[in-house]
Amino acid sequence: MAMDGGKYVVRQLNALLAKYRTMVRKGYACSNLSLSKTVSARSRVNRGNGRREYLLVVETLPGRSMFEVTVGQEDDSGAFGMLGDISRINMYGFQSYCTDDWRLKKHCYCVKKNWKSTGS
Repeated sequence: MAMDGGKYVVRQLNALLAKYRTMVRKGYACSNLSLSKTVSARSRVNRGNGRREYLLVVETLPGRSMFEVTVGQEDDSGAFGMLGDISRINMYGFQSYCTDDWRLKKHCYCVKKNWKSTGS
């Protein structure tokens, strides 16, 4: 479960980065993130609805960024859903130098775009 939940969180992060990709300085992009590891996973059952919830801490690459988020999992389908925002729990320093957008700042790992010359 922890690995599946971690992969789900990274997919959500990458979807967020893609949604706001125009908010990055020209010539740069936010790198696509990958799951390095699920650092911790704590589970509990929500007494109100009986749904299983997980508090996950994941590390992503590049940058070794650490994120914390709570996700819920459906019993019948096993599908995950976000239960709140994804929080950055370590410092990002200059990793997000290519954007000032508040939605991207804590998630973006800036890289220069690879421009292919069509040459003539």
